[in-house]
Amino acid sequence: MNTTTGQSKNRIVSIIMMIALFGMIAFVTNLAAPMGQVLKEQFRVSNSLGLLGNLANFIAYAVMGIPGGILLQRVGYKKTSLIAIAVGFIGVLVQYLSGHSPQESAFAVYLLGAFIAGFSMCLLNTVVNPMLNTLGGGGNKGNQLI
Repeated sequence: MNTTTGQSKNRIVSIIMMIALFGMIAFVTNLAAPMGQVLKEQFRVSNSLGLLGNLANFIAYAVMGIPGGILLQRVGYKKTSLIAIAVGFIGVLVQYLSGHSPQESAFAVYLLGAFIAGFSMCLLNTVVNPMLNTLGGGGNKGNQLI
């Protein structure tokens, strides 16, 4: 009985952690659009320039995909997710600092922050998807839990 109770507690903690990680992925993914809108209005740039933050987010996937997988293999799920969370905070901080940067460089600082935040998204997705499959009992069953 103790083994079942221990496994149940571990599973609940893991599920709560998965919800938190998915929440962070959603927050970081959706932060670039409103920030881009603010900067678009502030600098009176076109819609395409306003969407560069989203583009920077997803270009980071292409840059960080393979290194993220290598990092996951070398340091494991827990450390990779902690690294991803730290990188996410750094990216959001850089985006925040774009509002306090000189007007000439604020847009570039914002794009840099969006790019760094994209690293976090890539790392979190690299961690979350295999963990979700493990929670689902192995195979590809975990993706059905979404």
